[in-house]
Amino acid sequence: MSALSEMSVADRYRSAADTFADRVRGTDDWDAPTPVAQWRARDVVGHLTTWLPALLAAGSPVRLEPGPSAEDDPVGAWTSLDEQLRRLLDDPASEQIVFAHE
Repeated sequence: MSALSEMSVADRYRSAADTFADRVRGTDDWDAPTPVAQWRARDVVGHLTTWLPALLAAGSPVRLEPGPSAEDDPVGAWTSLDEQLRRLLDDPASEQIVFAHE
């Protein structure tokens, strides 16, 4: 495997997302505590599936479709976001999108 610095943005995303997806699919106790005080496992997924779309929308024209709630369906919530991000990164037109966050 290449060093992260040698990988494309899409490949870096896939590397991190694949590892996270394995953990999401392998979770059997969504109310388990996390290293973040007061957070449960489902809260981590909820944070990523709400924060990242909002961040993209605040700094670019990218608007992701809402997926299932992480509270109700953490696996579905992550899968929905991950699929949309992979499509975005695989679309050559996405290379023209400028992200500027103030």
